[in-house]
Amino acid sequence: MTSMVNHPEAGLPWYRQRWPIFVFALPAIAVIASFITLWIAVKYGDGVVSGDAYKEGLAINRSLTLDNNAYMAHMHARLDIAPSGEVRVLIEGRPETLHSQAAVLLRMRHPSAPDRDQAWHGRLTSALDSEQVTWQLSLEAENWRLAGPGMLGHGAPVQLVPMAPAE
Repeated sequence: MTSMVNHPEAGLPWYRQRWPIFVFALPAIAVIASFITLWIAVKYGDGVVSGDAYKEGLAINRSLTLDNNAYMAHMHARLDIAPSGEVRVLIEGRPETLHSQAAVLLRMRHPSAPDRDQAWHGRLTSALDSEQVTWQLSLEAENWRLAGPGMLGHGAPVQLVPMAPAE
């Protein structure tokens, strides 16, 4: 025994039924979303990679070598930087490594304002702000480097310890 159920859309043409809306809506939404994505990419595009990217990549190898040298020499540094700009650095490590250094450079990189980066030559170029900023510090010599984050000018000294070499 067969029974026929009367569907309300049984006699309507295909373009007046509901199922074509679902079939065509999904690709239409995908096309609209791709145009929105294209607009976002064009409006908020990332900057061009710097022309010195290759040189910067080569400099990373030198930095890793300097870090490894500091690790092998068991070096540690204690930085005490007053808000007025006075800098005291205590470097500990193997004597043969420490005595062979003629000059040490302290670089301070601000996390969000590159124009505020500083290099140490006895006194900082300006007094440190009272804001809570964690600087990226790098204490370098000819054949070693100690690097790490630190909050400066707040009374507490910053310890820089060498990182273990990458394997």
